[in-house]
Amino acid sequence: MKDYDYALEFYNKAIQIAPNYSDAYNGRGHIHYNQENYQQSVEDYSKAIEFNPKAAFLYNNRSDAYICLKEYQKALEDSNKAIQLYPDGDPEFYCNSGLAYAGMNNNQQAIENYNKAIELKPDYSLAYLHCGELYENLKENDKAIEYLSKAIEIDPKLSRAYGLLGVIYYFDEVYDKAMAEFEKAVQFQPDYADAYYGIGLCFYKQKKLPKRH
Repeated sequence: MKDYDYALEFYNKAIQIAPNYSDAYNGRGHIHYNQENYQQSVEDYSKAIEFNPKAAFLYNNRSDAYICLKEYQKALEDSNKAIQLYPDGDPEFYCNSGLAYAGMNNNQQAIENYNKAIELKPDYSLAYLHCGELYENLKENDKAIEYLSKAIEIDPKLSRAYGLLGVIYYFDEVYDKAMAEFEKAVQFQPDYADAYYGIGLCFYKQKKLPKRH
């Protein structure tokens, strides 16, 4: 927290000296974003855009914040603006478009954007993760397992992917596999509450609960 406070102090000083300093607003927006103050991050990213309206990454940053606020239409507009400004293609921009489409239940467009991100960056683990999560929501388990397994192949510490695989195997009643995935999830993310809950469910379903005295 102190590091963020120090950073904010210096960003504020930079803005005080140079009120049209786009990078300082962007940096302060990152601080607010990381502190989960998403509305404040939107305000700072908007100021950064005001003073540097052709910077594609600024629109993508604001898109991130809008996604966290579940303002998916605004997120989509920003990610599409970023894509327009950077025609060579940035996988993060397409991934954000995918998240925005998924938030609006436009699943086919979401999948197309995730796959475009993967096309641009074949080792982009988060695009595989998000696409796998969408397939899991759609109950297309074979595709979900394919994408989630690829995400883990790229990033073996991606706890969310293990957690989602655990969910798939649990509902397929393959409890040993489900438990193994949940255990991997908490190995890499010790505060992953849903994964601990999943382990508990697997113990219950397999009747492996310790005896009560």
